[in-house]
Amino acid sequence: MPVEFLSSEWFDRAHQIIEELGGLDLPSEAESVFVDIFVPDGPSGPIEVHLRGGVLSSGFAQNAPTKLTMPFALTYAIFIKTDKLAAMKALVTGKVKVDGELSRLMSLAQIGGPSPLIQTFQEKVAGFTAQPNGRRTGDKQG
Repeated sequence: MPVEFLSSEWFDRAHQIIEELGGLDLPSEAESVFVDIFVPDGPSGPIEVHLRGGVLSSGFAQNAPTKLTMPFALTYAIFIKTDKLAAMKALVTGKVKVDGELSRLMSLAQIGGPSPLIQTFQEKVAGFTAQPNGRRTGDKQG
């Protein structure tokens, strides 16, 4: 059964996969990113999350140097579809509101493709995550 992206069950399952994989082998550019993210239009209401050390977690963190505000569909595209182009376009067009430090986020654009470990993680998470329309990301449309 698909799990709503950014719900407490989604975080539990994603963090369980990280534990099962023995952590994530992230590039230093990704490890250094520490940001709060506010999603005002989540399916069940506004959502507060943070990204630290390459791991997305529920709630705002203490002392994050950057706060992003972005729509749910864009958050999904970035974190589940891993759409770097959508992220960059959103920054340039103002779909993402940035408060605070932006330089570390920009360094993410320089990272090459994901390692095999990260690809495995992404595939597992996409496999149980509901699309904004309610289907799992891995489901075929037809």
